[in-house]
Amino acid sequence: NLPNASRIEVSSTAKAAELAAAETYTAAVSSEVCAAMYHLDVVAKDITSAKDNTTRFFVLGQSSDLPTGDDKSLLMFTVDHRLPGALCSALDVFAKYKINQTAINSRPSRQRQWHYMFFVEIIGHEQDENVARALEDIKSYCLDLVVLGSYPRQSY
Repeated sequence: NLPNASRIEVSSTAKAAELAAAETYTAAVSSEVCAAMYHLDVVAKDITSAKDNTTRFFVLGQSSDLPTGDDKSLLMFTVDHRLPGALCSALDVFAKYKINQTAINSRPSRQRQWHYMFFVEIIGHEQDENVARALEDIKSYCLDLVVLGSYPRQSY
């Protein structure tokens, strides 16, 4: 919408609003709460191109919730991209243990070129027997594996 505007990556929409408030002739994509907090004018609302767009946030702590019987777990892992089918082999472990994946995202690891971190959300708690066995099994396909946590499923 603004073809001549420069885009600057920042850590959050709140930080974008803070920076926009500090400098004239700038704008930020942020919530109306941030706009009010930093005394910014809202120029346009609902600027998403997908009306069902959502943003998910998660909180990392020192421990996971106890199993409820209706849980999800979030994992982060890397694979050796030089091995054909490395990601597929890792993900096949979940099928082997009949574990559904509800989300998968990738981010560059910044360790080296073409090396990615995969964030996978699965149904089940890390203490569930099938999940615990899958986590042990998947290690043989991963360079790194971290269970970021398990938590009760939310219904929306």
